[in-house]
Amino acid sequence: MSDQGQSVIKKSVLEIKKKVPSVSDMGVQSEQQTLQRNCESGISSHSEDSDSEVELAELEKEKLAALQEIKKTEKQIYLLDDDAECKQKKCKALELQNQAIYIENIRLKMNIEEEEENVAKLLSENNVYRKKMATHRELIAVVENKLPFMIELAEKKETVKKLREKKQELAADLQNPEGNLIKQVQAEIAVIKVQIATTKEAIADQVTLLSKEHDVHNKLQKEIEMQNKRCEAILKRLHSQLNKAQSKKRQWNWDIQQMEKTVAYMKKCLGMKD
Repeated sequence: MSDQGQSVIKKSVLEIKKKVPSVSDMGVQSEQQTLQRNCESGISSHSEDSDSEVELAELEKEKLAALQEIKKTEKQIYLLDDDAECKQKKCKALELQNQAIYIENIRLKMNIEEEEENVAKLLSENNVYRKKMATHRELIAVVENKLPFMIELAEKKETVKKLREKKQELAADLQNPEGNLIKQVQAEIAVIKVQIATTKEAIADQVTLLSKEHDVHNKLQKEIEMQNKRCEAILKRLHSQLNKAQSKKRQWNWDIQQMEKTVAYMKKCLGMKD
């Protein structure tokens, strides 16, 4: 709450205090009024004493009612004072919060301005870089256009363009049943059919020949297997004969050795006798 609101509350409280007198003031005023009335009643005649007592009683009742009203009003004033004090404290707290928020806003504003300056700087640098890159690309394009492979690429692009145009012309010619391309394709198809028929006949002949060769091959394979079996039997027989001959040879060698030993022994015996 602002200082203006606090001053309004204080002014309203002071006005209430001015309008409502305190309990002591009301008591003094009531006593003075009572004495004044008593004096006036003493001067009056004796016949008016009873009326004075009634008036006094009514005044006493009014006094009590006024006192109660005054107490109630003072209580309200105290409550207003407490409320004003609480609101004043809240106002101070809110002022502190406002100050903190204001300081934070200033800091954020400074940060935003700094970031905006940085962004503007980056954008400026980026624009300079883009201009440099555009100039660099233009120079590269000029240099590349003079290179041999770029010239070849341009020629190939031109060739592709011509082929596409020719393709479109062929597509349009294909849609025309009386077109030259259709007749040419039909003639080529007829030639291909004749070639296919000739090839099929040649394949049939080759299949027949291969079948005959396969039969011959099977017969030769069977004969070869029979010859192999015969050769294996002959080899087995020869191996057996060789083993027997080697065994006999070993036996003969052993017999010869024994005979040589016997001869040597006999020669030794004869020499001793001599």
